[in-house]
Amino acid sequence: MLSLNQPSQNTPKLQKLHIWIFHDARPGHLSQLEGLASRLSRHIDCEIDWIDVNQHKLSLKNAFYLPQHFKTKVKPNLVIGAGHSTHLSVLIAGFLFKAFTSIIMKPSLPVSLFDSVICPKHDQLNDSKKVLTTFGPINRIDKSQLDNSDQNITVNLILIGGLSKHYHFDDSHIIEQIKTICTENPNKQWLLSNSPRTPQTMNKLLNKLELPNISIHDYKQDTMSSIQEVLLKTKFTWVTPDSMSMIFEALTAGSQVGLIDCKPKKVTRIVKQVDSLIDQGYVIPFNRRTVTTAQKNDLPWEADRAALWLLHQFQTRHSTNTSHQPRS
Repeated sequence: MLSLNQPSQNTPKLQKLHIWIFHDARPGHLSQLEGLASRLSRHIDCEIDWIDVNQHKLSLKNAFYLPQHFKTKVKPNLVIGAGHSTHLSVLIAGFLFKAFTSIIMKPSLPVSLFDSVICPKHDQLNDSKKVLTTFGPINRIDKSQLDNSDQNITVNLILIGGLSKHYHFDDSHIIEQIKTICTENPNKQWLLSNSPRTPQTMNKLLNKLELPNISIHDYKQDTMSSIQEVLLKTKFTWVTPDSMSMIFEALTAGSQVGLIDCKPKKVTRIVKQVDSLIDQGYVIPFNRRTVTTAQKNDLPWEADRAALWLLHQFQTRHSTNTSHQPRS
């Protein structure tokens, strides 16, 4: 079994990786990319260029003419992307520089076009030489920073997502559940944070909450440490089921996780995954909040596992390493 904190003997003995990471600036995609990049950097010396495709992207014409923005960068030997708008840029950069390509989450283009794909099981791809499926979305929680001593695990958290194609977001129903959580646990202090998808109608209701044991944090305000840092100190997290990234960040951090009740719009792969987490005992549904059965805490560190797998795939294709110089 691979160590979570020390590179295994099977970790590729590469000298240095030059990596281009294409992203679309969406928080969920960035969390996955940052989690993978952090673990890659832990196992090998990396030089990483982060490229926002909202500002700089590659198109088919760039297979013959490279934009000036890219000419000054160190040529990559590994190119990674997350989000549909990054896929073409990853492919073209891989073609131009003969670089190894990797996509996070199921691509909109055929899997065969890429050298590797890392995606959660709910994307419904099968493990293969090109595909690694993870239990859930990888994230940037650093499990090596976990301190399980009681005096440091003090936070109780409520994370509110928002509108999605998987679940109805009933403001009033969610507010009533928040009130119940706080009144049933009067001796606990709760920290609540909204998210970019939380509708304004919900934000207004949150600001009107008059409960003595809750503090409301607006994600737009820089008044709190990052959610990832807070989660490492969190004993219990209530979260709306619309965000797989929030659920798996909390689980990865070792927090007990409860799901605020939201009615599914239809049976989708996300809804099935959430139901599976309940059935397997990883999360507690709101209507079973008094259950004291111990929650499973054996969630693997998927970002680390994905990084080691990707390095192995890279070495399998590239048996020797070459140093890359800036493009003239």
